[in-house]
Amino acid sequence: MCVVLAAAVPAVADPSVGAKQAQAQQVMARVQQLGANLETVIAQYQYANVQLHQIQHEQHVNRRELVIARTNLKTSEKIISQRLVSLYQSEPASTLEIVLGAQNLDAVMNRLESEKSVASQDASVIDEVRSSKTAIVRNEHQLARANAAQQRIVAVRAEKKREIEGSIAEQQRLLSTIRGQIAQIDRKSVA
Repeated sequence: MCVVLAAAVPAVADPSVGAKQAQAQQVMARVQQLGANLETVIAQYQYANVQLHQIQHEQHVNRRELVIARTNLKTSEKIISQRLVSLYQSEPASTLEIVLGAQNLDAVMNRLESEKSVASQDASVIDEVRSSKTAIVRNEHQLARANAAQQRIVAVRAEKKREIEGSIAEQQRLLSTIRGQIAQIDRKSVA
């Protein structure tokens, strides 16, 4: 009976087993900490994906608005060009010519109103040209900013992906270490 107790005491009091158990507990705590950190990194990765999708949507909208602004500019410039040719080819009538050439007062009023309407349309087309040019510049700047933001977000996302992969690899390595230590302790306790 003394022999059995003597054999049992060293196995329980073996400092290497207690040290391995403490080390295994530390490794498990580290795995749990990595798991908690991994959740944060995954959330950051997912947020980067959301930001990336928003930027891509903004880029799509900006590109579409840029096409519209350029089309409007070309149309307005064509209208102005045609109007300038028309003005060059036909001399506009002066107010005096309109009054003298009219048969009655209604004809004078209609002709003056027509001239005023044409001038108003010319001003409107010129405003459209200015507005289109401003929109083009604004959309190009927004697109450039969105492209830069997209590059930053893609870099952040790649970094977070590497962190996730590294954390998972670290967890797997630590879990493998724990399994090895448990197996080693089991073999010692059986022996």
